[in-house]
This record gives sequence, C-alpha cells and structure tokens, in this order.
Amino acid sequence: MRRQLSGASLLYAALLLTVTVVAAPQVDREPVFLKDFPFTPEDGAVVSINPPAFAFTRPGDWKPGKYTYLLEYSPDPQFRNATRVRLDRHMYIPSRKLPAGTWFWRYAVQADQAPAWSRSRRFVIPPDIPEYAFPNLDTVAAHIPTRHPRLMVTPAMIPEIRRRAAEEDLREFTRDLCNRLRPHIGRELVPEPEFLPPRSDPERQAIYTRIFRATRPDQDRMQEMALAYLLTGDPVFGQEARRRILYFFTEWDPDGSTSLWHNDEPARWILKNGVPAYTWTYELFSGEEHERVERSMKLRTRQMYDYLRGRPMDANPYESHANSFLIYSINASLILLREHPDMKEILDYALTVFMTVTPVWGKDDGGWNEGAAYWSYYLEPILTLLFNLRTIAGVDLGVKPFFRNTGYYPLIGWPGRSKLGSFGDGSNAHAQAEVLQILACYFNNPDFLQPARELGNRPLPGIWHVICRPSELPPPDLSHLPSAWLFPGIGFVVMRNDLQNFSQDVALLFQSNPFGAVSHHHRSQNCIMVEAYGEPLAISTGYYDYYDSPHHARWTRETKSRCGITVDGGQGQLPGPEAKGEITRFETHPHYDIAVGEAAAAYPDFSMAERTVVHLKPGIFIIRDRCRSRQDHIFEYNLHAVSPGIVDETAQKIRIVRPNAAMDVYFFARAPWKFSSSMKFGPEPIRTRERTRPDTWHFRASSPEKSREMELISVLLPYRTGAESELPRVEQTADGVRLHFPNGKTSEVAFTPDPVVRH
Repeated sequence: MRRQLSGASLLYAALLLTVTVVAAPQVDREPVFLKDFPFTPEDGAVVSINPPAFAFTRPGDWKPGKYTYLLEYSPDPQFRNATRVRLDRHMYIPSRKLPAGTWFWRYAVQADQAPAWSRSRRFVIPPDIPEYAFPNLDTVAAHIPTRHPRLMVTPAMIPEIRRRAAEEDLREFTRDLCNRLRPHIGRELVPEPEFLPPRSDPERQAIYTRIFRATRPDQDRMQEMALAYLLTGDPVFGQEARRRILYFFTEWDPDGSTSLWHNDEPARWILKNGVPAYTWTYELFSGEEHERVERSMKLRTRQMYDYLRGRPMDANPYESHANSFLIYSINASLILLREHPDMKEILDYALTVFMTVTPVWGKDDGGWNEGAAYWSYYLEPILTLLFNLRTIAGVDLGVKPFFRNTGYYPLIGWPGRSKLGSFGDGSNAHAQAEVLQILACYFNNPDFLQPARELGNRPLPGIWHVICRPSELPPPDLSHLPSAWLFPGIGFVVMRNDLQNFSQDVALLFQSNPFGAVSHHHRSQNCIMVEAYGEPLAISTGYYDYYDSPHHARWTRETKSRCGITVDGGQGQLPGPEAKGEITRFETHPHYDIAVGEAAAAYPDFSMAERTVVHLKPGIFIIRDRCRSRQDHIFEYNLHAVSPGIVDETAQKIRIVRPNAAMDVYFFARAPWKFSSSMKFGPEPIRTRERTRPDTWHFRASSPEKSREMELISVLLPYRTGAESELPRVEQTADGVRLHFPNGKTSEVAFTPDPVVRH
C-alpha cells in the first residue's frame, strides 16, 4: 500500500462515497498553525534522521478518498531519475537510507489531468546521522514470535522471568502484586457505562470524567492479573485475567456506549490494558474465545483507524487522545498480524504517522508542550511501543533525537523533590521519575535515575519492573550537565545552581511557548516559577479538578493564576494556537544567564510583551517587563506562593517565607505601584476528604494609572531562612539596578535597552 493504493483503501474511499474528480488540484497551501502538519522537510532544512519523513498539506477541500498524490525526491533539482511514489495520504517515509548530500522533493495532487506539482523544496542530509527508515512490514511479521506473548516479552523470556519471580529480584514485587490483587478475584466488575448526555449538556464533561474514573480501575486490574500470571504461571490469576478480558471485549458493545465514536476514554483504556492482558494469557482461551476476543479487538482497533483516517491524522495530528490511538492500534496490530494479515493496513498507516509526527507536542530538543505531568502520561505508552517494537519486531525507533533528549526536560525542569507545578495541567513527580527510569534503561543513560533516587527509588510499576533493571546502571552524575537550559521547541528556560543537590539548589523556570495555549498547556506565556533550597517560592496556582471544570477553566488555565502579566483586574492572555510566545534570546555564562521572552501575540491588544530574566549566579534574578498596548490599561504583575507573604507597599517590597527558604522581591518603576493580595481562588476548586486542595496566596502589583506602556523591574532574592544578613542591598540606577553585597562587592544589571551585566 505504500507505493500503490490497496484494494482496502479503495474500498474505504468507496464506502465513504467521496471519490470525485479534482478539477483544479491545490498544492502548496500554506499550513494553518496546529491544524496542518507543516511541510517536512521544510525548505532549507538540515535533517537529523535519515531518511527524513515527507509531509505536505492537504487541499483545502479535502475529504476522505477524494485525492491521491505523487511524491518525488531526488538529489537532482530537475528531478531527473527521481524516486516517485503514489500515496493516498499526506506523509511518507522511505524504506532505506538516502546518501548524504543535498536533496530536493516535491509532490503533486493526482487527477485525471496532468499532475499539478508543488514547488521544489531543498534539504540536506548530513553524514553519520541516525537511520530511521520505515521497516519492511513483511519482515516485521516474520520477526513476530509464532506463539504468544507478543507484547514487551517473548515466549523465550518466560522461564527466566518466572525464575526471577520465584527466586531472585522479582520475588518481593511478585508477592506484593499477588497479595494486592487477591481481594479483587471474582468480584463484580464495573457495569457497562451509561451513554453520555448531548454535547450541549453542561454536565457532560463531569459525567465523562466520572465514567473514566469508575471504569479504569477494573480495566487496569485486567492487565495486572495477566501480569501476575505471566510472573507466576498461577492459573488463579490467569483465569481472573481471562474473565475480565472476556467481559470487557465480548460483553461491552464496541458499537455502544464505549464505542470510540461515543466515549473514547473507556474505548481506548480497553485496548491499552486488554491487548497486553490477552497476549500474556493467550494460552488460557479456547478457540471460540480467541475468535470472539479478536473480533472485538479488531473492531475497536478499526474504529481507531477509521477515526485517524477520517481526521485525517496524517495531515492534522494535533490531538492528544488521537496520538494515543496510534500507539494502541500499533500494539494491537502487532499481536494480531500473524493470524490477521488485514491488520497490515492499519499498522502501515499508524506506524507511518507515529514515526513522522511523534512528538507532536515537541521538537528534537526533547521538550513537551503539555507540561511535565502529561509528558509522563504520554511518554509511558510511547515507551511501551518503543520497547515492544525493539523486542518483538526488531525495530529501534529510539534513535530519533527527541527520544534521546526528552528525559532532560523533566530532569532539569522538575527534579525529583521539586514541588513546582508545570505551565500546563497537573504535576506528578513520581510518574515523571518512573518514566525517567524507563528512559534510563532504554538508552543506558544513568542521568535519568536522579529524580527516582531523590524520591526513594520506588519500584517501577507493572511490566516495567520486569523488563527494566535500573539498579544495574551506574549511579547518576549530573556534574557534566549545564545548569542553564533552553528547550527552544516549547520556549522553556531553566536556570539552576546545583543539579546534583536539590536542597542546595536555587532555580527559576520561564516559558514563552511557540505552540500557543493549546491542549493541556495554559495561558502562561512569559510566566515564571521559582524554588530554592527545596522550597517552592513563586508558584503556579490552581488545581486540575477535571478538564474544563469551572475552577480549571476560569482560574487554573488563566494567566492570573500564574506569575505573569495581566491587565485591568486579572484579564490575561488569549487561548488558542495564535497566542504564541518565543524565547528571542538565551545566553549562559559562568557568572550569569540571560533569557528574553516576547509574547505580544498572546494578548488581545499588545504590540509588545517582553520579559527579560537575568540570573546573577548563584541564585539572584532580575526581571524587566516591558509592555505596549493599543489601549489604555492598568498593568499588573502577579506572584503566587504557598502561604501568605509579607507586603510592604511603602518600600515596594514583598517577602515570601517558607520553613527552609524565603524570597524578598523588590519593585522599581517610574512611580510606585499599588499592592494587593488575597488567599481566595475564583472560582473555588472541588474539595473532598481525599483532595483537600489548600488555598494559596495571590499577590498583585498594579500600575498607578492607566497607560499604553509600562516598564517594571523586579529583583527576586531567594535565601535560606535566617540568612537575611547575606542579602545584597538593592538600588535603582538610571537604566537598571545595582546590588551591593555585604562583602563589599557590587553587581550591576543595566538595560540599555538590552541587558548588560557588570561585576
């Protein structure tokens, strides 16, 4: 199907009744940001993998089955002797490496008339970059074991796994797992959920959340019971896994209330847990049961495939759940492929898109647009796929730069004991540490073990405890890493002092994100967070009740909940992909770091929203904010803390105090700013006995009068509690600030207008 349209694809198009003749094929349509995947390789690109993936935009009137395409690539700008492929999608990956050098590519919309070719785009393949060719799926099928299991582990691995479970390193883990699961054997399972109310119903999102929270535990235990059987061979656990597999796959209607089209959460969770559970307990099913389970599994996988094709994912991959559909459909296709060769069509499509777009929310540098918590939630299934492809199919996709680099995003941004949230939804230090351990094992990189060690080395969950052995890696040593980092793909800056010892560290996190405020990322352009000596000082506030709850929508995702700039009583940034920010300058030096963010596009009427952060090492931060708008505003500078701060408007100073650390913040402007603070959210979060969700402190400095411009300098001085005598005296200068230290030394930061540091 990769070089010509298959019968299945033509049938797919016919069923959708959308085949038409294209009178005026459209090429080179400019991609709409975060609605179209960009042209890849972009013109002039120096690629980082060989071969690169090719991607182009769909015509504006695209419908499923309406168009086919021609793609050509060649080292000759005239495309003599070019390689040509015919496609029914907008992405393609060659099946072999290309020679290093300069290449050209173009595409055409295929119609009854002559092809309408796009303009030529040039790219360069350097020598000695990682190979990333699309695998031969017939070879993949032949590599898959003839017997089960076929996910994460092979039949040949079972005897050793069970020996370890009975005698060695897996013994305690296996005992604890079995003891935890025994009370659930034979228990009544969660009923098939109700249908969701109409989308217009304001309660729909809350009901949707309630359903997935109710259905996930029993679905998770389906996989856990199968894992207990994998480890022990005990039929008690195997039969319980079998009971759950039969229940969720054959008693829940794939076309009913858990259809992907109606409620994607239980639909995807059935495949997430059911596919590994089924292959690990395969031998316990009768022939008739195999047929029933696999029929349902194929139907649910086909729903994902039809959703991805209809979107189409090969042109617009910017949806979080749809990216998980790629992973679950690939894993299902791999375990079914030998007996069901029709799964090759799904595998071909999903793997092409996965290899092309992942990471859809990041770039080669390893950052993740949706924040550290969602980084862990999505990296874990991605790593399941990477391990599975390497173990079962002999394909290593981990050579892609993003996968090698992405562990540094949470490692540097949120070390193990960090209590800071992210600039997106949620935070989960233990989940991040677990995924980092998995990355450490995949890449044999002990750097990624540091957070887990700081958090007490909790055992890895589930199958990861079986296949990963982080204790066999050398201890982490982060002394070779820089203390200041920029992840340009998501506009994320981290300035730290001590990566080795969190209790000695002082850090500022700063983000100005070119992805805009989309998906699980908030309206937090040019916002900061600060922690010092193990304590959170300047924080992001608000809670994640559920997606789009009143508190989540009107507080947590708003700029006023962050340490950033608002106007006129908390009015902040816009939502959506156009609400962009950008780190326009980043420098790191032995004695200071500088980062500049520009986020005017994120505000309704700003022509400038510039925040400059200067880090005087070790651990002093001077921030200059400059804004310009088309209307008059009261400009506001927001800071938030865990507990109430001390406010001194006369001195233009506040103090934030925690048990082990504190921070003084000074403000300098042409005229004094007005201060206010409160301990109240608006609206309040959902609080329960299990989720107490304490109030936090919200400070706001406001400009003294309305204007169209503002300039404000703030100096942040974190210090150990009781060490006030070591702080410098801060004075304003004509173009910045000067710091006088107790030892007689001085440092000056001048904005002229660009920042200059003088010692």
